[in-house]
Amino acid sequence: MFKGPHMPVTSLFRVGISHDFSIDAKGKYEAQLQQVLGSQAHIETELMPPCEDDRPTMEQLDQYDGILALATRLDAGNLKG
Repeated sequence: MFKGPHMPVTSLFRVGISHDFSIDAKGKYEAQLQQVLGSQAHIETELMPPCEDDRPTMEQLDQYDGILALATRLDAGNLKG
């Protein structure tokens, strides 16, 4: 598997799913997520742990290559880095 014309993929692309999906969209997103990303061997999805005031810390966000957020607050304070 390759990333770009000459760069082999050496690790998984990790996608954090904001915890509010498990509350506000329970039963409404899982099938679509599996349909779109489930067959991609190089992509790993994970439900993020709950965070204070729906605002994950920079350290929590740094664990992922991408974030799928519903109502989670992302701003300059937690995206710096």
